[in-house]
Amino acid sequence: MKKYLVLILFFAFACNRSEMHSDNNYATAEASGDYEELSEKSLAKSQLERDDAGSDFKPINDLKLIKTGSCTFETESLKATADRIKIAIAKHNGYASNESENKTSYRINRTVQIRVPSDKFDKLLEDISVGVNRFDEREISVSDVTEVYYDISARLKTKKQIETRYIQLLSRAGKIPEVLEVERQIGEVRTEIDRLEGKLKYLKNQVSFSTLRVTYYESLEAQAENNYGFINKLKRSFVNGWDMVLSVFLGLITIWPLLLLAVVVGLLIRRYKLKKS
Repeated sequence: MKKYLVLILFFAFACNRSEMHSDNNYATAEASGDYEELSEKSLAKSQLERDDAGSDFKPINDLKLIKTGSCTFETESLKATADRIKIAIAKHNGYASNESENKTSYRINRTVQIRVPSDKFDKLLEDISVGVNRFDEREISVSDVTEVYYDISARLKTKKQIETRYIQLLSRAGKIPEVLEVERQIGEVRTEIDRLEGKLKYLKNQVSFSTLRVTYYESLEAQAENNYGFINKLKRSFVNGWDMVLSVFLGLITIWPLLLLAVVVGLLIRRYKLKKS
């Protein structure tokens, strides 16, 4: 039993050290007795794969880029622009992930956030820009996540190799404490694998689909000027007056306990004065 526990501890230590100092793995494997052949083969394989994954040089077509953009412009017709954007999204196999609309006293704003395959981003922006005389704002940014992407990929590959070795070791563990220790190590490695796979999945999605945020608006300046006429001012005055009456009434309802208390106190004071006189 002691022999197996020592082997497990040596193996766990070797696996954790393999990501930073791969050469030490061979020395650990040689100290593992019955597992010498298995450890040497698996460590040699993981070393070769890490050398390939850790290379500083990446072909230009393997760059992992996240592209985002935003633009704002005025339109004469919200409906016509919305229809044009929907057609462009369908044409380039994208989808609208979020849409919103708000209105001020001088214009109506609409915003749509579009997710589109990265190779279709420029064409989508070109189609949406048809008929736009001037952009109030237009910005495109590209983030290079190549290093992060390949680093996570290499770490994920190493963790999976470690998990495989633990599973192989589990089949050779005979005592219950040995089995429990190996299963604990497998659980920890599996948790780390799930975390790295989640990060890698998110990066792949961000790289595969670019995000374009489009804001377009229709000016209401003419309607806004008409709002300053006498009739409109008179209407607003009546509305504001009625709102004030409602506010006072609702305020009195809110403080009714205080009003009741004031009435009771007033009656008691009056009765006291009558008795005294």
